[in-house]
Amino acid sequence: MVWIYLSPHLDDAVLSCGGLIWQQTRAGEQVHVWTICSGEPPPGQLSMFAQVLHKRWGLADQHVVTERRKEDLQALSILGAEAKHFSVPDAVYRRHPKTNQVLYNNWEDVLNGLAPGDERVIDRLVIDLANSIPAEANLVAPLTLGNHIDHLITRATAERLRRPIRYYLDYPYASEYAAEIPSLLPAGFRQRVYPVPKKALSTWQQAIMAYSSQISSFWTSEKQMRTALKQYRDQLGGVVISESDP
Repeated sequence: MVWIYLSPHLDDAVLSCGGLIWQQTRAGEQVHVWTICSGEPPPGQLSMFAQVLHKRWGLADQHVVTERRKEDLQALSILGAEAKHFSVPDAVYRRHPKTNQVLYNNWEDVLNGLAPGDERVIDRLVIDLANSIPAEANLVAPLTLGNHIDHLITRATAERLRRPIRYYLDYPYASEYAAEIPSLLPAGFRQRVYPVPKKALSTWQQAIMAYSSQISSFWTSEKQMRTALKQYRDQLGGVVISESDP
């Protein structure tokens, strides 16, 4: 089987589904992780929002995307999956196509829906993905827990392809926003738990550690990440994928 996980950023699919992805590749299935918002920032001065994030990540402004792509390739190598990086910049870099004004200046903006001037992103992505996805591929998109605009764009793009889709829970947002899951599930979908045994959990944790610049976004240390992920796995029983009823 062929699986394509749509990842809004250079870490989301692995954070959310790493234990399952590793088991699928171990079983001989082809797994691809396509990162939607992995393009270079457009020319011009970075917003203060982006600069603050870069400082926290410990990455120089001119090398951020290059280094994050390297992290992604390392993480997917650990899981045995293949990468594809699309050219759409992260929301923190995107600008209005006419005014060149930064569209998302803070976390409130990022979590407040599509900014005026950002509508064409989805149109462009639909064309790119429609021309790239094999007919036989199983497509898995984020459920959009947490309401991050790049997650919303990724899901909207997948749904406009008008083909069967599965949804994964956006981790670590899933821990905080679990109550929103029913409202985000399309009619006729059910949640299926894919167990993640000890070895798969360990490999999942190892793959997450490959995103060294991003650990501080969610945890204070590697130990805290490993503990939190194990608790999440134990709570759910594994990786939860939402699928349409037969």
